[in-house]
Amino acid sequence: MALTVAVVLSREDNKARIDSAAKTKDEAMANARLIAAAPDLLSALIAMMNRYGDKTEHSFCDASIAARAAIAKAEGVK
Repeated sequence: MALTVAVVLSREDNKARIDSAAKTKDEAMANARLIAAAPDLLSALIAMMNRYGDKTEHSFCDASIAARAAIAKAEGVK
């Protein structure tokens, strides 16, 4: 004898599942665009750091430290 189980979703549950799938798709597309742009972003960051180096302004020094850390992370340097 076979047993059949039916799952009935409320409208709210169904809407939540649809919204979740849409967010997942949108997030996946955003991640794909970011991954595709990553080599260009890294090249631009390296070029900026080579051009401007470490300036003495405090705010730029903080940004340059973050930039160098991001470059090292992207290049696999620990």
